[in-house]
Amino acid sequence: MIIEYQNPGFIELTYSDITSRFIDIFSSYFGIVIFIFIVTMFVRKSYNRQREELIAKSIALEEANSTKNKLLSILGHDLKEPLASLQGYLELLIDFDLDEKERKEMKAQLLTMTRNTSFMLSNILAWTRTQEQRLRADLQILFVKDALANVVELTRNISLKKKYPFV
Repeated sequence: MIIEYQNPGFIELTYSDITSRFIDIFSSYFGIVIFIFIVTMFVRKSYNRQREELIAKSIALEEANSTKNKLLSILGHDLKEPLASLQGYLELLIDFDLDEKERKEMKAQLLTMTRNTSFMLSNILAWTRTQEQRLRADLQILFVKDALANVVELTRNISLKKKYPFV
């Protein structure tokens, strides 16, 4: 169009009349407008789809963060009691002269608490690893009594300590 504007007659007109030329130019502009509209709609749909995916990911991230915070809260609480019991027993061992029987009993309780707390931490770390790696669970029969034995023993020791502070 610039060449035709600068040099009129340089490009030979092949239209039979002005109406044919108008229809050709109009259809070219109309085609370009339709093309731009289609591209714009495609970009808009793509944008909306990505936006929805980001919103879904944001919600999932908030849920994961909430779960993490709950887990840390539970973990802190579950570790606080056994550690407080351990500290109390160790203070008793240092501050008081206990006979051999009482010492052995306290050592056994300390060992049991330490084992149970270690078992609980191992389970939590294993669970955390499975969450990070998105491992599939290997479903198998679980005997609840055996699975909860360490937890029951740990809470029993804490309960006994609270009820009978020097036992």
